[in-house]
This record gives sequence, C-alpha cells and structure tokens, in this order.
Amino acid sequence: MHRAALGVALAALLASLGGPAGAQDSKPGADVAPTSSGMTFPEPAANDPRRNTFAPGHITLHKDAKVGDWLEHVKTRQHPKSVAKERTTIVGRIGKLWIVDETGPRWLGRSLRVVCTEEGRVVSAGAAKSEGEELVAIKIKEDHTTVLETAEIELDTPMGKVKATRQKVQTGPDADDVVTRISGAKGGPFEGVSLGRESEHDGRKMDEHLVGLEDTKDGDRPCFKLTLETTVSGGKGSRVDYFVSKTPLFFGERIFKRADSILEETVEQGSGGSPAFPLPKQ
Repeated sequence: MHRAALGVALAALLASLGGPAGAQDSKPGADVAPTSSGMTFPEPAANDPRRNTFAPGHITLHKDAKVGDWLEHVKTRQHPKSVAKERTTIVGRIGKLWIVDETGPRWLGRSLRVVCTEEGRVVSAGAAKSEGEELVAIKIKEDHTTVLETAEIELDTPMGKVKATRQKVQTGPDADDVVTRISGAKGGPFEGVSLGRESEHDGRKMDEHLVGLEDTKDGDRPCFKLTLETTVSGGKGSRVDYFVSKTPLFFGERIFKRADSILEETVEQGSGGSPAFPLPKQ
C-alpha cells in the first residue's frame, strides 16, 4: 500500500477508534502528533532489504498497560559465551492506538516501531536502525493458522491432574504444516502456557511432552517449574526447564526463565522505558 493510501486508511481507523482526542499518557512519547508520530511510514526503496522484514501481526497488551512499560528477554549462550537482549517497550499512545518499539537481534540488527489497537492488532509498522536510518514501512506478518480440532483434556502430572486444551492446527498450505498443541486450560494456573507439541515434517516426527511439574521457588519467587522433553522420531530426548510466573508479566508473558545445557533465557520487566527512535511532539 502506498504511503498516502496507508495514511488515509489509518486516519479512518483512528477516527473510528475515537481519534487523537482520546486520553493520552503524560510520560515520554505520549504527547506525539498523529501526523509525525510514526503512525505511518514511507515506502522503502525497491532495493531496500527491509522489504523482507515482517512485523508481528499481534502485540499482547497487559492489563493496566501504560507508556514506558517494557519487557526484556536476556539470552545467555554458554558455548561460545554470548549475551543477547530483546526488548519490547510501549512508547506512546494516541486515542485508542498504542505505539510499541521492538529492539534486539531477532530483527536482524534493526529496531521496529509498530502501531496497534487496544486489542493488540498491528495496523502499521516501520523498521530502521536506532541511529541514523529513517523508519520505512514494513510488511505485517499474516496469521495463516486454522484450528482443525479442539479438545479439553486432563494431563497426569506429578502435581496431579492438570486441565489443558489440545488443538490441532494448520499453520500453512502444505500437508506437513499441521501441528498439535497442548496448552494450559483457560482460567487455570497454566493458562496459555505450552505443555506439549506434536508435528511431522519430511517423515520425521517431533514430540514435545511434559515430564516434570512442581510448585516451587526460584530464589524467593514463587513459581511453577515445568520440564518438557523433545524427541525426534523416537530418538534420544532433550530436556528444557521453564519457570512460570504465578501472575502474568507484561505483554502476557508467563515464563520468566528458560534453561537447558546450551542456553539460559531470563525475562525482566519495568517502567520508564525510552523510545528507540525520537517521537516528535505536537
């Protein structure tokens, strides 16, 4: 979509959501002008590699979200030793639209700015290096997932029976793009948390299943510890430990720590986060 058309579409969307006259937070990035806030972005040049960058189609906004809230994944690899950080920050709000910056290596050395509705649907996105490069429009990743079957089940665990939801979903056009996912049931202590997964690609079957579950503490922090084991075509399994917060973190995150023999990932959150790019004021 051309920049002018995108601007018209977003203007109409903004008007339908209450327009810029809605409540605005008073923290950094909140008092931005709709025409210069990064809500629309110029199209990239034909040879710009950012044409192959895709923004997420959905951002999960947490309850009582506010400008400055951030969540960061810190990934520490043991061999060779390296540390990578990926951060999501709410940097502005106009009416019922939120402006969110995404930074970290998953975006191939660039940072993303996305604009989403209160429900988390991304309506516009741009990408650039945080210094010296203009934000340009990027594509929004489409969700091609189709739910084929859904069943409510109970899993036998060391903590007793746990209610879960099993879904068989089609994630793409090919026959191999069928995955069975098991997650904690809605309203339960593991709501939305992955408890297993099955798939098959090129004749190889992947099975991820729950082998450990305990109510414990990580330091002084009460949590649940899940252990999932993954096997491929019945081979030797590899195990990963997940530490699940008993209350949701920012952006709907539940897992605050993941650890295996190669990688440890921790999740931190806070307030007062800064934009990756300037937000012009009105």
